[in-house]
Amino acid sequence: MPENQNVTWLHLSDLHLRDGDQYDQSVVLTSLIADIESQMGNGANPIDLIYITGDLAYSGKSQEYEVAAKFLQKLALACNLPLGRIFCVPGNHDVDRSRITPFLKKAVETLSNREMVSNVIGNKEVELFNEKLHNYYAFVKSFFPWAKSLTKTKLFFTENISIKGVQLSLIGLNSAWLSGSNDDNGKLIIGERQVREALSETDNPDILVSLFHHPISYLADFDASDVQNILNRRCD
Repeated sequence: MPENQNVTWLHLSDLHLRDGDQYDQSVVLTSLIADIESQMGNGANPIDLIYITGDLAYSGKSQEYEVAAKFLQKLALACNLPLGRIFCVPGNHDVDRSRITPFLKKAVETLSNREMVSNVIGNKEVELFNEKLHNYYAFVKSFFPWAKSLTKTKLFFTENISIKGVQLSLIGLNSAWLSGSNDDNGKLIIGERQVREALSETDNPDILVSLFHHPISYLADFDASDVQNILNRRCD
């Protein structure tokens, strides 16, 4: 990595953007944008990347992503960045629960070990679980250049980019593909296979960043240990 070269990013999460009466939301977001503009004007390091790690929307509805689009355009302008330098992953509030069928609720309970999880991630069955993120996927694919290759059968994205001579790889992991309950703690799964496949597409970076929404403690015990160990070894 080049000496004395900094890569600077802004990390946001849990924006929970809603449609309807947006007064309180507007006050907070306007203040955020003003603060960023103030810091940029006072000599802060230029922002090279923005990460939004889940819960862009409040309930995964398409109208909420219309609100998100307007905010993200203002955010990109404040940071003097193209939209392609904003990267996001889904959270549980990006799930549209109206798309969760009784069958899917039962199916989630059957994924109790790494072998079963690996089999689902490796075939088209994973699309059934990802359907509840339909509006999230539709939005990011229409809004961000890096997301155009996303499909509902592929949980992750990997992006390899060069910034000021620094080679950086991002892996965006989906920790919300089994989300949908009021009590997800200790029941969610990222999947060892998802992590390994995402890492396999990185390109010998100087910096490797993993993005996902939920804390490791929200994962099922067998998955938490698998995912934590791999990320601790490979990611910065």
